[in-house]
Amino acid sequence: MLMDPLPVLLGIRGKNPSNFAELKDLPEAKEQELSMMTKIVDKMTKDLDLRLYHDGYKERIEALIASKMKREVAKVKEEKPKKPVAESMMAALREMAESLK
Repeated sequence: MLMDPLPVLLGIRGKNPSNFAELKDLPEAKEQELSMMTKIVDKMTKDLDLRLYHDGYKERIEALIASKMKREVAKVKEEKPKKPVAESMMAALREMAESLK
């Protein structure tokens, strides 16, 4: 049995998405949006090759552990998350669909 790992990772497995305050004010997706999203997902779907990715988080943790073992002072770089520019769902979907052609 295959499970979608995203709800488990987010800690929302078995919870009703309508219980989340952030989602209550979002409009329902229109049929055209759902159709375009489905096409985009279908075009982007392919086998996952983990060799194409590296684990930067693991590398930073290993570097931190190595520096601690050498009794060095760890340097922490604080980064503020960037807010994405808000735009309409349809505009974002069209842009994504165009980039896949």
